[in-house]
Formats: sequence, structure tokens, C-alpha cells
Amino acid sequence: PNSSGGYVNFNEIELFGVPEYDPEAHGTDVVVKSVPNVPNTDWLEVYYDAKNYSGSGDVQDETTNNRDAEMNATFDNGEIKAFDFSGAYTSNVTTSDHGLGTGDVTYTMSYWFKRTAVAGTYDYVVMLGNGGVSYSSILMWINANQLVLDHWSAALRVLDPIKLNKWYHVAAGHKGGDTPSLENDFIYIDGKKVTPEITQTAAPFTLAGSKLTLGSEHNGTTEFLNGSIANFRLFNRALTQ
Repeated sequence: PNSSGGYVNFNEIELFGVPEYDPEAHGTDVVVKSVPNVPNTDWLEVYYDAKNYSGSGDVQDETTNNRDAEMNATFDNGEIKAFDFSGAYTSNVTTSDHGLGTGDVTYTMSYWFKRTAVAGTYDYVVMLGNGGVSYSSILMWINANQLVLDHWSAALRVLDPIKLNKWYHVAAGHKGGDTPSLENDFIYIDGKKVTPEITQTAAPFTLAGSKLTLGSEHNGTTEFLNGSIANFRLFNRALTQ
């Protein structure tokens, strides 16, 4: 600056700083992306999805385990693609190897199902293992309009009734240890954990047998489902909520 008389004369003023819009000041730009929320595919042993079924031949296992299933049901190619079961023990989707192994296995099964009519006393939705020996199979069946997770004589009964022609999402499984148990076994219906009724004595769980069947039993001819199943997944651990 120069001074002359009673005033100050500035020949030049320079202001130094960083503007807010300078990208170098912020390092990186912020990018917002929308990512679809899809079910986890880790730890899957079996994954059957009707929307990916070709319409003929075996049902393809969507995992890399290639546990394809024999198709003995009807394929519904409508808005909600599903496997339809006619209410007969011969109407099912079945494979010889569920992949869980044997013993006190941990697992979670997840699927959608709809019941269209009462088929019998015990309408089988899912069966794993040989059957016939207490604490040694994995079953989900409907009795008295109530859905049950059962490890054979080890039942956990959901008290709210199953309505006809309504889709339900089920996630159920076992964390290890004795069964039936509110601590070791769990059932979620439409994303909400339920507290099932237990009336049988708990004992160690020991899965025996490798067969998996959707829509009927596979150790007899009298129990089956009249309805539909879609998007069946079997995980080799107890998933958290």
C-alpha cells in the first residue's frame, strides 16, 4: 500500500483460499446408488426357484452344488412362478442329497408356500431325512390348520392358523443341540419371529438320511400338500434375523 496525505491507496489485494466446489478440497465425489435387496446366497446347499425352471426336465439347483431335483409337480408360469402340488404322494420335487450331512446339523430353510385345500391330517410341505425315528428328520407339515416344524416327535407348532389360498414366507431352522427347543429351534413367518407351542420332550438332534422332498413325504404314501411352493433355499447354518 501507498500512503498519500490523509488516505491509504491499495494498488492490489489478493485473497487466498479454497472454494467449496473445488473437487480437490473434498477428495472424491459422493455417488448415490440404488442396490436391490436380495436374499443372501452364502452357505446355500440347495436352491430351487420356479422362476428359473425351464418348464421341462429336472429342477435345476441354482447353487454350484448341482443338486438338481426330479420334477413330479406342475409348473405354474403365471405372475407368481411356483411348483404346484396336486395333493398326492406322487406329486413332489425331490432330490437324493440335501447336502447337510448327518448328525446335529445346523440349518435354515427358507421358502414361500400357499395351501389351496386340505389334503389330509398331516399336509407335508418339506421333508428331509429318512423319517420314522425320533429326533432324526426335518419336517414342516400342517396339522389342524397349524404349521409345524418337526424333527420327528420333536414338534414346534405355530398357533396362528394357515389360511387357504394365501402366500406365506417361512424361515425356520436349528442352531444345534436338543430339540424341540425355543432356544435351539426357530420359526419366522412373513419376517416375524413366532413363539411356537412345544408339548414334547427335548432330546439331542441327529439327522439321518440325505433325501429332500417338497410337496409330500418320501417314507410313505399318505401325507402330501395340495398347494404351491416357490423359491426354496436350504442353508447349512442358522441364519440371524
